[in-house]
Amino acid sequence: MKFNRLALAIWLFIAASPALALAANLDHVRQLLRTKNCPNCDLSEANLDRVDLSNANVSGANLRGANLRHVLFANANLSKTDLSNAEVTSTNFTGANLSGANLAGVVNRSICTGLLESIELEKLSFSDPMYSFCSMVEIAEILRWIPDETIKMSTLSSQQQRILPLFQILGSFREPLRAATVMRGADLTGANLSGASLRGTDFQYATLNQAQMKGADLSYALFYDIEGEPRNANLDKAFRNPSDLQAFTDKLLSQVEQAFRNQASRARESEARINIGSMMRSQQAYYVEHSRFTNKLDDLGLGTLNKDEANYRYDIVPQPDLTRSVMITATPNVERLPSYTGAVFTTLITNQEITTVKIMCKSTVPSLTPPMMPAPPDQTGKITCPSGSEPEE
Repeated sequence: MKFNRLALAIWLFIAASPALALAANLDHVRQLLRTKNCPNCDLSEANLDRVDLSNANVSGANLRGANLRHVLFANANLSKTDLSNAEVTSTNFTGANLSGANLAGVVNRSICTGLLESIELEKLSFSDPMYSFCSMVEIAEILRWIPDETIKMSTLSSQQQRILPLFQILGSFREPLRAATVMRGADLTGANLSGASLRGTDFQYATLNQAQMKGADLSYALFYDIEGEPRNANLDKAFRNPSDLQAFTDKLLSQVEQAFRNQASRARESEARINIGSMMRSQQAYYVEHSRFTNKLDDLGLGTLNKDEANYRYDIVPQPDLTRSVMITATPNVERLPSYTGAVFTTLITNQEITTVKIMCKSTVPSLTPPMMPAPPDQTGKITCPSGSEPEE
């Protein structure tokens, strides 16, 4: 028996996709895959993920709730098609005819979901907004995931350092970042996109005369050089021209740079918090054994704290009476870091029983001068940080 290879391929494709046609007419699905010509067909809820339907004719077809992820509809005829509630993540409608189509409730998932691989930093270019913009809006949130120790600032140029957080998050992509829905040059005359989720969609050069976009999420979508004005569209967060995108990108990069600096600072500050905390506890233990505090770092048994690579210098500041209090400081070795002071006091619980209490104070702004010694505890045992500092847990 001679097998028809195309028929076999179609059968295997359907068999491997259990969700291919939950409600679709299987004969219509086969017709579409074989001929790319299926006007007025019932393709509702069909799984057409990654199918090439360029130049296809599905005018008037029912594609309600279909999975159209990564489908190529370039120059296809989708006029008067029902696409309501379909998923259109990474779907390419470039040059397609969508006049009179119903796209109410269509969904474009996060435009960079699952793309955290790696890319060569030098290939990031802001000349193509959809190449570089992907995932920019997620950077500030994801930035906190980046391990500080993986950052090698000394090996990067100044421009690379500026976009390092973007590099760290997006990683190394082997393909250009074109995950957003593309409707570039599509004819959407009279189409219904009410309530559609089209965040980051590329509408450049599209025809949008009388297109209904009430309630649609058009955040960060590109509306360059469109023909006609859509109805009831909220374009407050969309980009109408390249300068809008550039201004937003510059602002976001500035925020990312600040977030990156804050993250690096927090990692460095944690060294001081940990060491000051350990030193205060060691002073308390020393007091229990010797009935006084010590002014020697070696007595605390914490090893070498003032290492060459340390971010802070640690000191025990002499106090008039080491049976009553001790002051410990952490002074940053670099600028743009806060300084710390730790204080341990003795206080009476009863007329004869003495205990120790402690506090760590952090300068409210970056400073190379540690906070002053706090005043002794009040009658309730409370210690207050001096002016210009705040308590650090």
